[in-house]
Amino acid sequence: MPEVKSMVQTYLTDMVCDKCGVGEMTPNATIHATFKETGAEMLYEHACENCGNVEAYPVQYPYLTQEKE
Repeated sequence: MPEVKSMVQTYLTDMVCDKCGVGEMTPNATIHATFKETGAEMLYEHACENCGNVEAYPVQYPYLTQEKE
């Protein structure tokens, strides 16, 4: 089978702090595991580089995504 190439656009997704609305959330080394009836969920702890607010998310920011053009 021949190879097929497609153009894709790459995006960097960041999270802005909910508390101050200015700083970006950067990952800490802490990972939380929560257990629900449906199974385990991993949460990644992040801190705001502006105000220090700490939040946990199911993804680690920043992350890259690609979409086909």
